[in-house]
Amino acid sequence: MLLQSFQPKGKVETCTRFYGLRCKPHVGWEDYTIKRTDLERQWMAEGFISKGHGQDVEKVAGNYFNELVNRSLIQPVRFDDRGSVTHCRVHDMMLDLILLKSAEESFLTVVDYPQEFAGLEYKVRRLSIRLDGASYGQKILQASSDVSQVRSVMFFGSPDRYNSPPLSWFKFLRVLFVDLPSSAAVDLTGLCKLYQLRYLRTSVNWQFQLPTQIRVLRHLQTLDVPRYDESLPSDIVHLPCLMHLNTSQRLPDGIGNIKSLRYFYLFDIAQNTLDNIKGLGELTNLRYLYLSSPALGDDDKQKRMDALCSSLGRLCNLEELVVNFQGCMDCNTRSAGCLSALCAREFFHYSERPTRFCRIAIQGPPAVYPL
Repeated sequence: MLLQSFQPKGKVETCTRFYGLRCKPHVGWEDYTIKRTDLERQWMAEGFISKGHGQDVEKVAGNYFNELVNRSLIQPVRFDDRGSVTHCRVHDMMLDLILLKSAEESFLTVVDYPQEFAGLEYKVRRLSIRLDGASYGQKILQASSDVSQVRSVMFFGSPDRYNSPPLSWFKFLRVLFVDLPSSAAVDLTGLCKLYQLRYLRTSVNWQFQLPTQIRVLRHLQTLDVPRYDESLPSDIVHLPCLMHLNTSQRLPDGIGNIKSLRYFYLFDIAQNTLDNIKGLGELTNLRYLYLSSPALGDDDKQKRMDALCSSLGRLCNLEELVVNFQGCMDCNTRSAGCLSALCAREFFHYSERPTRFCRIAIQGPPAVYPL
């Protein structure tokens, strides 16, 4: 029955096999939990998803995911307050089957020890590096290793034990995922030579340094660097295909240029300039926006809030707005999360025109106000 449900039926099953790249080593199957949006964005980056009958590419990816759930190829494990799946996993038997079929068809390669890669006799397309068992200072790949055709690479384990390969070796890389501890060192100096890169995500704990200029990554769709402590590259606002941005850092001026942006987490009202607050209104493709701010000073508050309300009114495709403020226009207290429903209504009262939100979430004490 399991084999029958996994018979090749096109791109949907291809998407299922991509799950095999993400399963961490030495973890029970019940802990192989992956965020839905991560999977869908990786599918898009690899080119598994294409527009169908005029449908939006993200909608198509969502349909693929729902089909996999309906056929029990993946299992939902977490849901949002609307009942939509946010995280998933696969059963251990299904994972074994995914890895078996993927190995038979050279779809992906899992490397637990450096010598395993040296013995491969086929071109690797997708590479999951999980070298907890490597010796200190050991090289993962030799200079003679052919990784020029690798489209996705994911790093797991403790790379302080081994030398990671230069990114410049992966000439046609589309997906780069790094899930490493804070002490790990992976050399990102070759990042700007990955001209086909579409997806870059790092783990929360990993410390790293992005290049100062990345506008050569013209195909980049997802930049997910949640705990990046350095200044973002100054030319990030000139990435023409950027759709998903996750960062806690202040953005360079000119965010209104990122017309392709759909998902934006998070935008700090106090940290960003007034020009950038006004520039939010240019991001008319936004579907999701997370706003955050400490308590604003009285001299600055009205100006920034007026600009914010004006910008929100121009986001005609925005479906979800999450707000986490300390202090607000209608609040006297400065305690965390005191943005009230009245303040939320002010966003729309001062907007240039009504915005069609599915919902607005007010965080502070958590609450959701349907609009």
